[in-house]
Amino acid sequence: MQRIALGSAILLLASLVLAGTMALGAEDSRRIELQESEREGYREIEVRTGLADYLFSTENGELRSAFLHFAPYGLRKQELVVDTTTDPTTLARSYTPGGVFPFTLQLAGLEGPWEYRLLKQEAREVQLEFAKAVGALQLKRIYTIRDDPSYTVDLDLVLRNQGGGELSLEGFKLLLGTDQFQLVVGKFVTGEVRYLFDGKRAETVPPSYERFDGLGVVTKVLVLFLKSRAAGQGKPLAPSVELDERGRKLLGVRTGELKLAPGEERTFGFTLYAGRPKWALLQLSGLEAVVDVGAFGWALVGIVRFLDWLYAATGNYGWAIILFTIVVRLLLFPLMRKQYYSMARMQRLQPKLQQLQQRYKQDKKLLQKKMMELYQKEGINPLSGCLPLLIQFPILYVLWQAILYSAERVHLSPGFLWMADLSVADPYYIIVALNVLAMILQSLLSTPTTGQKPNWLLTLGMPVFMGIFLRNFPAGMWLYWLLTTIVQLGQQWLINREVARLAPVPLEATEQLLAEKAEGNGDEARS
Repeated sequence: MQRIALGSAILLLASLVLAGTMALGAEDSRRIELQESEREGYREIEVRTGLADYLFSTENGELRSAFLHFAPYGLRKQELVVDTTTDPTTLARSYTPGGVFPFTLQLAGLEGPWEYRLLKQEAREVQLEFAKAVGALQLKRIYTIRDDPSYTVDLDLVLRNQGGGELSLEGFKLLLGTDQFQLVVGKFVTGEVRYLFDGKRAETVPPSYERFDGLGVVTKVLVLFLKSRAAGQGKPLAPSVELDERGRKLLGVRTGELKLAPGEERTFGFTLYAGRPKWALLQLSGLEAVVDVGAFGWALVGIVRFLDWLYAATGNYGWAIILFTIVVRLLLFPLMRKQYYSMARMQRLQPKLQQLQQRYKQDKKLLQKKMMELYQKEGINPLSGCLPLLIQFPILYVLWQAILYSAERVHLSPGFLWMADLSVADPYYIIVALNVLAMILQSLLSTPTTGQKPNWLLTLGMPVFMGIFLRNFPAGMWLYWLLTTIVQLGQQWLINREVARLAPVPLEATEQLLAEKAEGNGDEARS
């Protein structure tokens, strides 16, 4: 049985290595998708990345929808624009009359539609331009959308004086949205408004500051934040917070009076973050200060960075998880070897323990005494077998959380084996079936080699139950667990061989056992 189990484990591991090597040569053909349509006399431009689906309108040149279609395990697809309702299946949008939309520009004399043209369309980047003239003032809004895990849209707002004289403007206001999100149709949640001043986070506007860097709203599951990329470049900005007609906080940025000389051009740069509240992703845009990170969060960030480093070295998160598994097994090997050796020796004692249980079944107290004496004589801790399992589950949990935490990066990376995305469930459940098989083999290998029949309900039932109950967990977690189980199979086989070479524990003669029992009863009677 042990040879069959070990041989099966080697075949599983060899198949993974071969298929993984083939997967490295697979070409990633994913591209940003762009589609145009007409709605009530205006053009709508839909840009779909691997994480989000954005919709721009020529009616006012603003962003009408930021829909997160990628939803890792435990999260739902989500629209971040509060006055837009998006059908998660068809992506059909409906708008609240008089709704508030990100990048709405409020400027005196600004009315009517904007002219649109596509500036750039590459595999991982798209640039859209919306232009409009207001008298001598030429306005351009250039949006840049990238297919990366940063959940961002960049805006360059260009103001140019095309007249022959100086142009004086009272300033403009650029809206972000409100302090609310619509989690599901008709159900709203209010977030916490946060600011960045001089690179530091604040919950209120300070009485004095040198530079305003941005503002937004944060909840436990979503972040909508507008950051200025032009701050500190002679273009002063200030926060704008007021109540709208529905009693919501209306958030935006504003400027003071602007003067443009003939032919002068000024550009204001902004970055919109519309995504999940993950420190590692916010850091890509310099927004890590807007969320809170606890002790467990920092530990998670450390593991994510280690996985990212392994990914940078291998080019594939599948191989990164394999290397992570090897590192974990090497670190735990001394402890695990000691514990598995103790478990194997416990198996070796089973005939002796069964004999004691048979002889002292009427005297539980004496039975416990004899068993403890046997454990002490053999140098065995009867609870040691629980430690490997207790160690495994925290590591598995942390890795699961790390994969969920870095799900966006994993999702946008090349696939591994037949699994196009290790951050979500294997659509074919092949990796789950392999795990169930490996866990059954491990259970058979750990069965005592003393002729005792395995408990088939436990041997088959527990792996099958785990496979069914946890089948929709990320495929990357299942890959780690499969590799861990295969390594454990090899370790256990080697340790079982070592223990098998030891002399068997001699069984006591029946007469001696009866004498010991009588002696024990006599001691109790005298006491």
